[in-house]
Amino acid sequence: MSLDEAFQEHHPELVRLAGLLTGSREEANDIVAEVFARLVRAGRPFDVDHPLAYLRRAVVNEATSGRRKAARRRDISDRFEPPVVTTASEDGRVDEQERILAVLRGLPVRQRTAIVLRFYHDLTEAQTADAMGVAVGTVKSSVARGLASLRATLDAQEGSRR
Repeated sequence: MSLDEAFQEHHPELVRLAGLLTGSREEANDIVAEVFARLVRAGRPFDVDHPLAYLRRAVVNEATSGRRKAARRRDISDRFEPPVVTTASEDGRVDEQERILAVLRGLPVRQRTAIVLRFYHDLTEAQTADAMGVAVGTVKSSVARGLASLRATLDAQEGSRR
């Protein structure tokens, strides 16, 4: 698969991944663009056995790199606010989804990354570990801690609504 083919086939999924990791559509597009730009600048043929896995790993690395972490820490309080109630479907799914995504964005980077890869991208623990560059046990503990934190925060929000 050529780099052009990989871009055409995987770009939307990679932007979605980066968006879930960062909470920002603009930053997500920047991250994916930077990943592909680096591959182009390298000037080597894009000859990898598993292009999507390779690109996922590159996106996760770029999204969690030190320079981006520092910028996110500075403005997380500006971006992370409970979602404004918008028009919801009859069963309230839109509001609930927005609320979960807002809480997800407040998790530590490793926990958020593990949850996004496992449940939003439906990767196995091994695939998630590979994409994050960590051990499977780290994925398991990050997911467990992240889900516990999500539950606690959502329960607390639900309790304050009553």
